[in-house]
Amino acid sequence: MFTKITLDSDGVLYVHAGDTSLATTKAFTHGGIVFDPDSVTVGKMPAIPLPSDFKLEAGKTVFMQLT
Repeated sequence: MFTKITLDSDGVLYVHAGDTSLATTKAFTHGGIVFDPDSVTVGKMPAIPLPSDFKLEAGKTVFMQLT
C-alpha cells in the first residue's frame, strides 16, 4: 500500500510505499494512474493525497518514482 506522495524541487513526485510487497510494486509498474485535483489513484490501491504545492495542468508531464 502507498502511504504518501512528496514533491521534490525538480517536480518529481515520490510515491512512498508502506511495504515492498509484489502487489504494491505491480500496482505502481503495471496499474493505471488516475489524477484528480487533490489525489492520485495508482492501480486498485486507495487514493493518495497530492502535495499542496503540486499543480496539475493539462498537457503537463508528470515524473513519478516509487520509494
